[in-house]
Amino acid sequence: MLGNDLGRCLFGCVASLVLGLSACASNSESERVTILLDADAACYGFQIDVPHRAGVSASSQAVSCVVTEKLAAAGCSAAITVSATELHLGTRGCFVPDGTPLFDCELPASLVREANSEASVHCGCGCAAQCPQAPEIHVCNGTPEACAKVAAAQAPVGRSAVPADEDVATAAQLTTTTSVTTSSIVWLCDLMWGLYFGVGNSVALSEIEFEFKVRDDDGPRCPYLDCDLESPLRGPSREYHYTADGYVTERICISDASGLAIPTRLAVCSYISESEDMSGVQVLRALGPDLAPVTPLPLLTY
Repeated sequence: MLGNDLGRCLFGCVASLVLGLSACASNSESERVTILLDADAACYGFQIDVPHRAGVSASSQAVSCVVTEKLAAAGCSAAITVSATELHLGTRGCFVPDGTPLFDCELPASLVREANSEASVHCGCGCAAQCPQAPEIHVCNGTPEACAKVAAAQAPVGRSAVPADEDVATAAQLTTTTSVTTSSIVWLCDLMWGLYFGVGNSVALSEIEFEFKVRDDDGPRCPYLDCDLESPLRGPSREYHYTADGYVTERICISDASGLAIPTRLAVCSYISESEDMSGVQVLRALGPDLAPVTPLPLLTY
């Protein structure tokens, strides 16, 4: 009886040791992967954070990521950092289309699993007409060239972002094209206003979009509305207005990959009209330094 118990104990110890060694081997095994962007619009910079929860420090394993040629062609530098609990990949100041191979990596198998299931992805918009919605990454086993071809073949029909097989730098130039519409100068309106817009609370921002409305006086030359951006323009911006439902809506967007100087005056507008009917300013969208949406939205003063 004692002999059987001893045998079972020895078998259990050996089995536990074998399973433990297998788990260690699984965690330490590295894989060649390419990380691609999966978004419905080009990203003006991105930030990818992959947590490491496998019990073994990511920084003590073979973690190697280099920028792909496609991402380097976008003209901006990338940040790659590894800590005991997280792999951080990011870039700022350039437009990156959907499907672009971002990084060529050698990662532990455990970190590849985390990248597939737990990665946090934030994208900037750069004041483009279409902003990325719910961006993700795709982890592909293979070289950047092979993975780019697979991504291009699997891209959804009608995707509005630039295909991965087009030149990234050219795509950035196309995406940054903005449209500014102004009215003709008028002479018969008798009320003139100078409107100054600024951030009312101290909050770090990389992008903000806001709007306000003034009454459309239905005359051939009223109202007159013209706005100039006051913040130093170190990123794409967009300013335009349109008429609907009896109001002229002015919409302004400002972005800065290095961060907007806050507090600051964002814009100044000249408004000439026959009435004082004007709505309060409404913030539509704001991104923080990490490109994540700011909640609650910042307050604007005017």
